[in-house]
Amino acid sequence: MMRRCILVLIALSLTSCSQTSIDGRKLQLDRATEPVFFVRRHANDSHRLDELIASSFRRRGLVAVTEEPERYDYVVTYVDRWYWDMRMYLIDFRVDVRDPENDLLLATARSFQTSLAAMGHRHEEFVEKALVILLDGREALPTPNYSKGGKRPRR
Repeated sequence: MMRRCILVLIALSLTSCSQTSIDGRKLQLDRATEPVFFVRRHANDSHRLDELIASSFRRRGLVAVTEEPERYDYVVTYVDRWYWDMRMYLIDFRVDVRDPENDLLLATARSFQTSLAAMGHRHEEFVEKALVILLDGREALPTPNYSKGGKRPRR
């Protein structure tokens, strides 16, 4: 009986440590024009996430640059938070799209994951999930398969 209680406690502690959260608001974009997105790199980014973000925009057929051009329609900023837990991993990532004229927030997406949820995944995958919500919408995310023992998200 004692052994079973210990195993249950270990299982509960591990599942509570494995959390992932993805949320945001999709950018409403008029595809009739060819807007230019300026992805502004922040000074402490040692992982070149600006290039990763711009590349993801380009794969979707959008014009995205990392060097400030003379004219651009949107500015893309991001905040990345890294954490050490047996290895460095990206725990929190937020990306915003703003109107450069008035700094109005037009769209945003955020990904959060704990150490266990990040296990076996690269930070590029984590960033891409936020960009899917930002550019394609929540419905474009793959639906998790709970029949294989996956944990349902809390509501």
